[in-house]
Amino acid sequence: MTLVYALMMYFLAGVLVWLSVIASGAGIFALAYMLQRHIRKNKGKKKKTKPADDKTHTYIQYAVYALYGLGVAFFVALCCLYKNIAISIAVLKTASMIVMRNIRVLFMPFCSGALLVLWTSTWIYVSSFWSVAARSLSLHWAASTKTLH
Repeated sequence: MTLVYALMMYFLAGVLVWLSVIASGAGIFALAYMLQRHIRKNKGKKKKTKPADDKTHTYIQYAVYALYGLGVAFFVALCCLYKNIAISIAVLKTASMIVMRNIRVLFMPFCSGALLVLWTSTWIYVSSFWSVAARSLSLHWAASTKTLH
């Protein structure tokens, strides 16, 4: 399964990274647009508006402006960091190739787990005989001398 994941990471790393970056920017703009629609839709609904409702609308409008500003800043940062993102994609592809070429590294946790199970089962097996052997010796504690007889 890990080999399949490494192959997919090698061939689809660029697509996944750029898709997630673009989706993040689109999410910022979509949130700003939905908040703006909410303000326009609910602005004149109530005839008897309270002053608190007007403040809420102005706060939401400020949030819309902040989100649009954040989206523009995200786009500018994306343009400035284009080469760094491309380099990180290349590093990710190289790392996936190293995993595919050194497949035996993937089996190390299984080997250590098998050794752990073997060690534990051997310990349990030996300790079960030890408790039987200790009972057959019939050791008694002498309270006066505080020793085993």
